[in-house]
Amino acid sequence: MKDGKLFGKLNIVDAIVILIIIAAAVFLGIRYIGGKDEGPAGHREITYTVTVPAAPVKVYEEIKAMIPGTMMANGSLLPATVDSIEAFPCELEYIEFKNSMNAEETYILSPSGEYVKLIITCSAKLSQSDIKNMLGTQEIRVGKAHIVKTVDFEITGQITSMRDK
Repeated sequence: MKDGKLFGKLNIVDAIVILIIIAAAVFLGIRYIGGKDEGPAGHREITYTVTVPAAPVKVYEEIKAMIPGTMMANGSLLPATVDSIEAFPCELEYIEFKNSMNAEETYILSPSGEYVKLIITCSAKLSQSDIKNMLGTQEIRVGKAHIVKTVDFEITGQITSMRDK
């Protein structure tokens, strides 16, 4: 080394800066391009059921024709599917709606037509490291309200069971 020069016109400081840039590029490449694989324990598959206490029979018949279906959120498909739907008779005395403009105001309507209770079975692949059990924008937990949404239909119920596959 003459006068602190390494490899001709490249000095030690330049070499260190170049190494830092290369290391940062490798780190970002692994993190954002090659870092999607979380290893063998990176994901866990679950099955969960969503119960809809009352839905019109016509809605059930339409949804049944569209199953199985891939779930979606925010315009993107999710690593989840709606696997099956079952209908059971239910008696519905009234339907209660809350006024979205005034939380203290409630409307009670007498239902017309036939209603059924729906049990929807879904499967999802969740990140092993996510303690919130996030699927898209929703948390998967027993007792939580859940929107079952595909490209073809959307219905809201409550998660009533959840188990690992």
